[in-house]
Amino acid sequence: MSLFDRVKDALWRIARGRGADSEAPKGESEGSSGPGAALEAADLTVLASVRRCTVCRACDVAFSGYPEAARPVFRGPSELVTTYARRAPDHDAAKDYLKSLRRGDLEELERICPARIPFVALADLVERRAQALAPDDAPPEPTARPRHDPG
Repeated sequence: MSLFDRVKDALWRIARGRGADSEAPKGESEGSSGPGAALEAADLTVLASVRRCTVCRACDVAFSGYPEAARPVFRGPSELVTTYARRAPDHDAAKDYLKSLRRGDLEELERICPARIPFVALADLVERRAQALAPDDAPPEPTARPRHDPG
């Protein structure tokens, strides 16, 4: 079972008031999805809070760190909630993005967010997941792609 499936199942159990440690939905089995697959209950709570986001972009408007941000990578703090927190494969790409976010700015965004998204805890979670899912330092092996022969 992939990390996404495990998180989806945990969120399903939390949404139905069964808790993260309850039994998975029928037809689904538990399994490991690689390094760092297990999420703690606090992490699941943070991920569940992402569902409250209405994408109002109030955080993008109130963010004061744009002059220091790496503009090709960083489009705004709402991207942390709408992209990096919702898709596990994107965690490894989040490292450059997280460099543009300062803790003080995130605390301010928590105060102005109408959905009360915990930006500081979410950034910490995404950073931990990025480290856990980071590839080793070895370069990838070249892949041989068969050429198309139209005949």
